[in-house]
Amino acid sequence: MMDALRAAFDDRSSGYYTPHRGKIVFVVNYLKAHNGWAWTYANPTSSDKSDAFGEFSGFLLHQEGGQWKVMKVPPMINDPNDPENLDYPSPKDVEKIRQKYPNAPADIFPKH
Repeated sequence: MMDALRAAFDDRSSGYYTPHRGKIVFVVNYLKAHNGWAWTYANPTSSDKSDAFGEFSGFLLHQEGGQWKVMKVPPMINDPNDPENLDYPSPKDVEKIRQKYPNAPADIFPKH
């Protein structure tokens, strides 16, 4: 799964690409997989301390043909009661994600 994320961060055509010089390692704070789908909070870090990455609200992965693939999720909803986005994905975010990917099991997402 982390190799799929790493590939997305290395691929210049990916929406996750960020220029970096070092090797990317992910610090995983949450990961749950079920029936070929997974949700993770994984913060990218680099072996080169001058590399910097933005913040991410989580990643949806899907296993296709035995390989994990990072899926594009809809933009998260800005909640004025949660300006630091600590509760992402919110129930409304999960609903939007599951509308786009109806086979993604609801139980992979964190409960708030």
